[in-house]
Amino acid sequence: MIKRETIIAGSTGFIRIAGVADKTISGKRKSKQKPTPEAVKKINRIRSERSLQIKINYNFKPGDIHLVLTYAKEEPTKAEAAKELRNFKDRLRRLYKKNKIEFKWICVTEYLNKRIHHHMIVPNIDASEIDKLWIKGYIRPVYLDSTGDYRKLASYLVKETDKTFRNADAASKQRFSCSRNIKNPPVKVERVSAAALVKDPKSPKGYSIDEDSLYRGINPVTGVPYMEYVIVSMLPVPRLSIWPRGVKKKYKEKYYDKLLKEISEYQTRFVFDDEEDLY
Repeated sequence: MIKRETIIAGSTGFIRIAGVADKTISGKRKSKQKPTPEAVKKINRIRSERSLQIKINYNFKPGDIHLVLTYAKEEPTKAEAAKELRNFKDRLRRLYKKNKIEFKWICVTEYLNKRIHHHMIVPNIDASEIDKLWIKGYIRPVYLDSTGDYRKLASYLVKETDKTFRNADAASKQRFSCSRNIKNPPVKVERVSAAALVKDPKSPKGYSIDEDSLYRGINPVTGVPYMEYVIVSMLPVPRLSIWPRGVKKKYKEKYYDKLLKEISEYQTRFVFDDEEDLY
């Protein structure tokens, strides 16, 4: 079976098409291979990056604010910084409630090679009011741009913590943290023709394909062929909030064997430590 998974997040759509996850070309079950620790780390980073991209694009919009919180004078310990951040969130929560705006946030803390600082993404509100609430240092507010596509910001934030979140003295044991009201968009799963893996993808009306995001390959552990790409809305207001249901295609084993050979020339970018999807 060939399946297509689509996630519509704001002005972007994340699409992944993959083949059978546990069989070889002949149809017999394939034994799993144990990936190296380095491969596992790479997989986890890619998954985290994709997850954060989707969360930001789905929950935030143009005009919302990316805050960079720094400390003045004496730098706090990591424990002190964590406490200051919790207190700041409490003050923010009261501010948003007063203004009848739902308060939600995504946060990253970093300290390697730099003074400890925090990144937060919050809904739009008067930045001068936020500035009054951070009493330990300085705030640099950056408003999210009109594209609605904040993948580069997400990649930057994941990169910020990639070398530190596993450390015993890390300020946070997660690459990023979110408020409980941060939502995940629905995942649309469809069965499609094997041809979808070898034909050039077409974008729906009002969208374009980010060519840099397009990748075809074969999972070296499971032998599964896959393709992934991102579509980006060309309209100020995206046409889609959920992927329209497609037509089910009949799976053809012979064609599947053929496409495996056709895409074997592509190099894979990463391996999986299990059969779970990147999403």
